[in-house]
Amino acid sequence: MNIKNLLCLLTICLSFAFTSVAQENYATAKSADMFVTANSQGIFEFILPEKITKDDVAVSSEFYTMYFKVEFNENSHLAKITMLENEDKAKHVMVRFFVSLGLREIMYSGSVYPVEDFYKKFLRTEETGK
Repeated sequence: MNIKNLLCLLTICLSFAFTSVAQENYATAKSADMFVTANSQGIFEFILPEKITKDDVAVSSEFYTMYFKVEFNENSHLAKITMLENEDKAKHVMVRFFVSLGLREIMYSGSVYPVEDFYKKFLRTEETGK
């Protein structure tokens, strides 16, 4: 194999690697406009990436049933999270739920935030002034 073929093969492999890394790997807050109301009511809707299955959500959410319940529509990938008690601790546990699904970021209002930053900026009561 000559150097030209080797470089071509390497370029193709790197292209596939970058394409797979660039795939969506974050939860998306369904409606930024309604998020403030949802936060005060303790009912959140997030669209999860297509790679997340109903089984993934069921397995991850079973550890957090003391804090919230999750309804997941596998067709739309919409996860509706309802807090049992709308308190900061439960909202912080919701962050762990996302991490358990392999999601380290959340898209909100067109920007992507690490889950911990999202919690601090938009979920935590002290930060939102409520």
